[in-house]
Amino acid sequence: MKTKNSFLIENLENATNQLNNLFSKNYIEKPKFVSYEKMGRIVFTENELAKIRGAQDKMSAFFTLWTKKEALLKCMGEGFHRPAKSVDVSGDSFVDGNRKYYLRTVVFADYVISACAADTDFEMEIEFVDLRQL
Repeated sequence: MKTKNSFLIENLENATNQLNNLFSKNYIEKPKFVSYEKMGRIVFTENELAKIRGAQDKMSAFFTLWTKKEALLKCMGEGFHRPAKSVDVSGDSFVDGNRKYYLRTVVFADYVISACAADTDFEMEIEFVDLRQL
């Protein structure tokens, strides 16, 4: 006779087995290093690639351009549904038709944050808040 507890244990065992199957069959993404050149050829324009190649810290240049591109495409309302190479973020602004987009980037520690605004240039300041003091 099954009790509530035996039913719960059986369901937990089934869930555990299913999770084990997911992990063992590689259904969950695993981090994989891809060179900036290989990834760059897919998403970056020649101007952007030249900027990465000429940078002393290529990984930092890659992520700066990547976050700028992501911010711009999201600001345009298209995200990566629009081909990534159709926009060039090697500068601080981008013009699409009669609309101008402004880009700002802040780098701190190992993080790169980029923001984009349409039609209006803007200042970007980041305030660090200690959540324990809220």
